[in-house]
Amino acid sequence: TLTAAIAAHGMPSWIKMDIEGAEIDVIAGSRDVLREGLPHMVIDTSHVVGTHTTAARVEALLQEIGYTVRTEAPGGSQLTWAWRDTAAN
Repeated sequence: TLTAAIAAHGMPSWIKMDIEGAEIDVIAGSRDVLREGLPHMVIDTSHVVGTHTTAARVEALLQEIGYTVRTEAPGGSQLTWAWRDTAAN
């Protein structure tokens, strides 16, 4: 799990995530540890789960944790960028 990897290796400054639609579950299951460090993230959110891509749900989860987020579609693939809003801290 992401939580186990962070416990074993420490909090990274960046996380790149492309896990074929499992990003919702991974982020939801790692909320507490992510909230502690708020590493920058880029997530492929072009995967369809149900009838929609994961972008909207990933954005909502990350915003709940404390991230500022933006989703773009460069080259047709959706990427969600997440970063700590230093102005709010």
